[in-house]
This record gives sequence, structure tokens and C-alpha cells, in this order.
Amino acid sequence: MDRPKPKRLTWMLWLAVSLLLVLSAVVPLTYYAAPHFKRWLMVQQLTSDDLTKREEALSYVVAHLNERNPHPNLLPGVIEQMAEADDENFYQIVQALDTAKRWGRPAIPDDPWLRWLAMMISEGGEASRKLAPLHLADLPELADDPRVVKMLKGLTQDKKAPVRYQALLAAAELYGAADNRQPYEDMIVDRTDDAAPKTARQAWLMLGLINPHSGVAANWRDRPTDVAEAIIWAATRTNPDVPRPAIDALADKAADVKLRAIAAYALSYSKTSDANDALVKLILDDANDPNAARQAVAWRAILSVRLDQANENDPAAQALLAYRDRPKNDPLYLSAVHRLGAVAPVLDIQRPAILDDDDADPDKLAEHPDVVRWQHLNLVALARFEGMTPGERDVALTGGMLPQTRLAALAVTKNLNPDDLVPFMRASSMSVRDRACMIAATRLTRQQQADLAVRLLRDFDADAKISGAVLAGLTGIDPVGYRLPVGLEDSDVLQGLDPGDKIDLLQYWAEKSDAWDKRAVMWLALWMQDRLPDDSKVIPDEAKLESTLTGWLINDDLPWTTIVLAMAYKAHPEAGQFLFAKRDPLNEDPSDLVVDHIDLFDKHRWWSALQPLLADDAPKFWVWADTDLENFQVEILRTWWLLNKHREGGVFRGGLGTS
Repeated sequence: MDRPKPKRLTWMLWLAVSLLLVLSAVVPLTYYAAPHFKRWLMVQQLTSDDLTKREEALSYVVAHLNERNPHPNLLPGVIEQMAEADDENFYQIVQALDTAKRWGRPAIPDDPWLRWLAMMISEGGEASRKLAPLHLADLPELADDPRVVKMLKGLTQDKKAPVRYQALLAAAELYGAADNRQPYEDMIVDRTDDAAPKTARQAWLMLGLINPHSGVAANWRDRPTDVAEAIIWAATRTNPDVPRPAIDALADKAADVKLRAIAAYALSYSKTSDANDALVKLILDDANDPNAARQAVAWRAILSVRLDQANENDPAAQALLAYRDRPKNDPLYLSAVHRLGAVAPVLDIQRPAILDDDDADPDKLAEHPDVVRWQHLNLVALARFEGMTPGERDVALTGGMLPQTRLAALAVTKNLNPDDLVPFMRASSMSVRDRACMIAATRLTRQQQADLAVRLLRDFDADAKISGAVLAGLTGIDPVGYRLPVGLEDSDVLQGLDPGDKIDLLQYWAEKSDAWDKRAVMWLALWMQDRLPDDSKVIPDEAKLESTLTGWLINDDLPWTTIVLAMAYKAHPEAGQFLFAKRDPLNEDPSDLVVDHIDLFDKHRWWSALQPLLADDAPKFWVWADTDLENFQVEILRTWWLLNKHREGGVFRGGLGTS
């Protein structure tokens, strides 16, 4: 009988245990390592010569980058491979990343992004070349990169006019971002001679704002009217001490009236006696001219002339007084009153008794002589008040003043009573509240501002609370006071609270208001003051609020003008984008703007609220000008915004200045 061999059995047992140990290590290792190996393999195959393998790799990239949480090394690996790819292969990878919604800045680094743009320009059609400047304009951090400069310069010289125009706009944006602005200035100067009038006009407007030392000159008489208009304006603005081109255009009665009118406006930049004499002469010559077009020239001359407000014998003042016999609603008469300002006669505005007659026919009230006269007198008073320097003299407030006139009076009267502002701060109109808040923020003492903010935040009226929040935001005041007026201690809102305790009303209403839109304005005010609490579950942190603001601008439940005002106060770049950008940057229609500036700045007088927040070199907007000039000034403002949007402190003050 054979006996078992213990040594052989021991060896086999040892082998089995070893295999088991190896498997227990290898299987998990393989399980975890295999996906990493496959990812590496797929990334390497993106540039494979085998098209089947390349297609497999591209599909893998699309599928896995579309996952909720793709591996953090996948996108960097793909980008690294792009440097090895030829142009066709590179574009395939771009398409894959675009399909996976990963192709965009800042995720894609500079080199592949600029390579893609260069391909778009060199290999694409007109549509691609027209789109490329928009992408280049979105690279302010690369404004000094020679590759960006080279691409944009080529686009400004493209054979297609729409491409050149878009490239010019991009050059203006990058001009403000660059440390070395000369290349962009050269592009702008080069386009002043563009064959397309639209592009040449825009280049001249830019030239008038950047005021280069290029020595560029042009004869406005040899150019299309739209271009000549920009040349006359730019030449006078950049060289106000030599206003001869504008003077010649103004005096040339054979010239296009549009050019004479722009010359009258351009001369407002010149402080020379020659310029003022030319304006005075035209004002006197055209005082009784029945021609409407020539009256428009006189209208602008009235607004442009320089006069000594304290001297009624000043030649310019005497020229303006020549219009005193015109109808009270005549634009030239109103403009003359506006320019004379404080030296204009005091008007006695009385509300017609017929408006209080319950039996009066509403259909006939608008045509009643007393009502018409009352409206005209309010209009004249409005012109006068808006021509005065704030705080120089007391203005008598009468019960007959229309709200617009009364608010204008409060903006300039010497001894401003906060009580007179309260009705406007309780108004349902957001633009009226904004203007009243700006008047309070620029005209009242610190103590008056604090008392008024507390009073408004304790008001029952929701619109008053909004004004209280905005005033606190504009002034930086912490509105500390009782929660609500005495007598509401037992209300549900104050259940269990001691009405004698003083608290931060802004913070309180931000958390306790029962209406989301009112809480939002409180958050906005706290953001303006840089004091959104980090530990609150109710109030969003600053970063979240900033990313929310652009969405708030299109929310019908929120006062968008107030949000823009707050954003401008904080120098938030999206405020300028909202105010001055087109809905569609490629739309050729110049009216494709988000904001109706004439309605907002003129009709609603919101310009007076915005202006104190703009940088010192911001162009002006004349609320008493003709519509064509106002549109021209909006065009100038939009061009100025393009040139300054990427310049630090270029558009908004980043605080409250003085208008």
C-alpha cells in the first residue's frame, strides 16, 4: 500500500494559495485600472492614422465628456493631443468637443483657441469671418498677443464690408484692454478711409473719442453726408482750439442742413471766441426763420453757445432773449429758457380750477385754454430748472407744478427738504424712484439721508421700502431704526419682538419681507454696501447675486432700471452691456438695442440718475436736444462704451460721483 507524498501535496497547496492571492490582487487592480487605460488609449487614438480608431476615440470623448462628472483628466488629455493633430484632425476634435458642449472659453486654453480662430478666418466663408471678430473681442486678456493683433488687422482689411465693420468694432473693444494700444489705433485710423460709409463713419467717431496723435485729416466736403458728419464732429472734439472746419460748415448755407446742424453741436466743444461768435450770429440770423430744417440748426446752436449766466448783457444771453416772443411750447424758446437757466423769469404756475370741476367734460379738458397754458408753463419751468446749477438759489414750489417739473425743482433748489422727496420715493414708476433717490444721495446731508432711509424702510408702502433700500445702497448708510411704526407691536410680523429694539432695517426686510421681489431689492442694497452675510441661508452670497443680476434685468417682477443703477454703482460690466449693446451683435439694424435710450434718458429723464455714476470722460446726453441729435449722442455713448468697456475704471466710477 502506497503512502501519500506530503511534499508534493504541500507544493500544490502553496501554488493554489499563491494563485488565489494573485487573483485577489489582480482582479480589483484590473477592475480599477482598465477604465484609466482605456481613457488613455482613446485619447492617444484621437490622432491615429487609422480612421476607424480615430472615429472610435472621438465617439468616446463625446460620450464621456457629456457625463455629469467626467474624469478630470479627460479634457486636458484631449487638449494635449490637439497640439499633435493636423488641421483636419484638429477640426474633428473641435467638433467632438463642441458636440459635448466643452468647446469654449475659459475651458479651452489660448493656443488651441487661437488656432481654431485662425482656421475660421483662413478657411471659412464670409459668415465665419464676420463671426471671428466677435470671438476675438471676447479675449481682452490676450489683447497684446501678436496672434490676436495679426488676425484682427487682417479682418479690418477684408474684401467684404460687413467683415471690416465687425473687425473695427472688435478693435475698439481690444483698444481699451491693451497695454500697447497703438496697433488698434492704427486699425481705427486706417478704416477712416473705408469705402463703406458705415465703417468710415464709425471709425471717425472712434477717432474723435480716442483723440490720437496721428495727424489724420480729411475734407468733409468730399465725403458722403454720414461720414462728413462724423468728420466735422471728430475734428472739432479732438482739436477744439482750431474749430475752423465746423465754423465753415455752419456758415455755408449751401451745405447739407444735416452737416450745418452737426457743426452747431460740434462747436459746443470749443471755448474759442471765434466758435462762440459764429454760434451767436447764427442764433440771431435764424431767430425768425420759418424754415424748419434751418430752425433745427439754430436749436443746436442755442444749446451749444457759451454764455455768462450771471450777466444778462452777455451777447450770447441777448441772442437767446431774441426768442422770448415765440410760443411757450416752441422747442427753440424752451431751449433758450433752458440755457438761460437761473436768469430766466420766475413763472407763476397755478393749477386751473377746471381740473377740479367734477362736472367738466374729460374729453375737452386737454383742449381747454387754461389747461394748455398750465401745461406749457410747466414745460417752460422744467426747461428753466434743468438749466440751473443745483444749490445756487431757492426755488419756490407751487401746488400747480406737474410731478416732472416739481422733481426737477427739487433737484436744484438750494434748501432741499427731504419731506418733499417722499412722494416721489413712494411712486410706482421705477425711474421716478431712481431719480428721487439720486437727488437725495447727492443733495442731502448725511444725517438727512440716514433719517430718510429709516423713514422709508418703516413705511407701509412697498415702493417706499424699495427707495429706502436704494438710498441706503447709494450712500452706504446702515439704516438702523424700529422695525415698524408704533402701534403694530401686536401684528403677526412682530409677534414676540420688542418694538423698542432698534435693528438694521435693511437686513431685517431682506430676511422677513413676505414678497420675493422686495427681498431681492434689499439683497441688492446690501450687495451695494458690500455686506451680504456669508452665514445666511436666506440672502445669497455676493458671487451668487452677481451671477443672478443679468437674469433679474429681464424679470418683469423686478425694477430693471433700479437694478442697472445698482450695477452701475458697483461698476458691474453687465450694466454697460445691458445699456449699450445690441441684442444681436451681427444685426445690421442700428436700432436693435435692448434699451430705448430716447424714451429712458429723455422722456423718463433717467439720464439724471445714471450720469453721476459714469466716468468723468463720459459723453453727455442733452435732454433738450432734437431727436436726431439725441440719437447721435446715443451713438457716441455706445462707441465710448466699446472703447472703454475693458479699461479698468473706464465706464463707471465704482461709486457715487457728482454730475
